Amino acid sequence: FPVTIKFTTNDFNGSVNLDASTIAIADANAIQLGNVDADGSFSLSAGGDITQAANGSIDVAGTSSFSTSGSLDLDNTTNDFNGTVNLDASTIAIADANAIQLGNIDADGSFSLSAGGDITQAANGSIDVAGTSSFSTSGSLDLGNTTNDFKGSVGISAASASIGDSNNLNL
Repeated sequence: FPVTIKFTTNDFNGSVNLDASTIAIADANAIQLGNVDADGSFSLSAGGDITQAANGSIDVAGTSSFSTSGSLDLDNTTNDFNGTVNLDASTIAIADANAIQLGNIDADGSFSLSAGGDITQAANGSIDVAGTSSFSTSGSLDLGNTTNDFKGSVGISAASASIGDSNNLNL
């Protein structure tokens, strides 16, 4: 069954655990995710930081979208995002146990991503990072879209890497 709780006045306290076919949720302030299991898509918007409980795990079969005016910290290595991931936050830290495909990324500050598999980018995705970027994977990194704009320095640890930028790229 789908779960939709998108009232912008919601204010969840404590870790939020969700298990549904599709999930759409909003919080007026900060929110901490516990265990999340979505058989389809997952979207979350928050007026504050989006964080994850130390033992929480996020498993999404479809597209994931996170949007906040605060920071986004979903860096537990047990996470598994199987569809395209869209992120919009002041600073972003995210991890995936396996491969991950990025869609549209907008970070006003830094962006860090670690993955247990390949890091790729959707054909129509664009990455815009005002601060430093860091990518770590045992697989390959393929972020070749020339609409990307990495304004700060980019750190890469990967078996192989291809990265595009609309202007100068500082590695």
